[in-house]
Amino acid sequence: MDKVNAETFRHAFASVWKDMKDASKREAIIQEYAISSDWTCFMLHSRSGMLKKVCDHLSDNGFALHYGNEWYTVDVLYVSEKGMFRDDGSYPLGAHVLIEHENGERIQEEMWKLLMWRCPLKVIIFYDFNDDEKKRGGKRGDWLSTKLRMLKGMYDDAEEHFPENTVTEYLFIIGNRKDETAFPQWRWTMIANGEMGGLRDL
Repeated sequence: MDKVNAETFRHAFASVWKDMKDASKREAIIQEYAISSDWTCFMLHSRSGMLKKVCDHLSDNGFALHYGNEWYTVDVLYVSEKGMFRDDGSYPLGAHVLIEHENGERIQEEMWKLLMWRCPLKVIIFYDFNDDEKKRGGKRGDWLSTKLRMLKGMYDDAEEHFPENTVTEYLFIIGNRKDETAFPQWRWTMIANGEMGGLRDL
């Protein structure tokens, strides 16, 4: 699939705006523009908003796109003290560490968030089954290796779509216990330079 560039987006935006401007909703649009919350809804609404229509226009013209808005938040960011816009630390110059914590099985959702951000170190902390449960075999026995392969596959797909800075590192810290009475233990692995290392004790 071709990537949407600035010129393509600008033309799609202008085409949709012309259709809306020429439509019978002209007076409603003027009123919505005057009220901030109404205008935001006009622009972002997931079924009938301006940007949804731009996405549809692009899809109708050969780009396979799906509209999504306000999809995710980040658990933790370690950001620069220096601000890009003000000196008080707001609008930080950059994110240094992005951290997602997942206490369930859907680690791939956290990985998706990490893949979308620009940051030199991206961390997911998550949990494997207890050792005594894994020894019983079945799905739990190879759950962690399956998840790690999935995370690496997601990374590879994202790199193929639009490579990120080559110094970016992905660190996975995995907790578990020997059994339900034991103190938690930690292992780790990472993706650096496009390669995933083996599991090690922390």
